[in-house]
Amino acid sequence: MLVAFLNDDARLLLAVTLDEGTESIDELFLRHLTALVVEVGVAGVVLAVSRAAGRPTRVDRQLWREMSRRLATTATRLVDVIAVGDDAVWSMSGRRAIGDRTGRVA
Repeated sequence: MLVAFLNDDARLLLAVTLDEGTESIDELFLRHLTALVVEVGVAGVVLAVSRAAGRPTRVDRQLWREMSRRLATTATRLVDVIAVGDDAVWSMSGRRAIGDRTGRVA
């Protein structure tokens, strides 16, 4: 999973790769991720997960719901959880395919 930290202008400030959270998530992982995001203290965060089909899984939807809820009371907004695949990219915030790896936008 890639965690992208964004400033007020939605520009990338920092990107961190986490080796967990793509196959399953539990309370400990969610607490760790929330603490990391809050500690960095930026305006927004995007979580990106690699999915062969470029479509979100049940775990990705759970991650979207849980992190949206946990960050709702903080200064950092969860901008999106995106599933990046070989031929497609899916946005949880937009609830649709948003493009492909070639840069073409849907």
